[in-house]
Amino acid sequence: MEKDKISSLFGNYEPELTSDTLFMERFERNLRAVELVKGKVGEMRKRNRLAVAVAALTGFVAGIICTLCYPLLLETIGNLAEAGTAAAAHIADYGSFYIWTLICIVTGILTYTAYDITMIATKKSTRTAM
Repeated sequence: MEKDKISSLFGNYEPELTSDTLFMERFERNLRAVELVKGKVGEMRKRNRLAVAVAALTGFVAGIICTLCYPLLLETIGNLAEAGTAAAAHIADYGSFYIWTLICIVTGILTYTAYDITMIATKKSTRTAM
């Protein structure tokens, strides 16, 4: 009984099949879209690699320059301690910590800025190439 109900339900069902040409057109259109996305992803990877390389180089150079300036900065803070105030004495006591913190902050800001500028510069060059 139940089998007859199911048979009668699907007895009149005749699905329409799309033609081969419509299927191939849609398939080729989808393939072109996939190739376009793959190309864009490849360009984005190249841009990101370049930006990371520039940022790493900038951070390395900024770190070296700041580290070379460390003795000068330490001497400046030592001279500040001669002012005789309590704040100057506190800064002189922890001067090394403050200098290294400043070096880290400056290097980080320069590195991030170099990355950001490189991403913007490469983005404009890829727009004009299209």
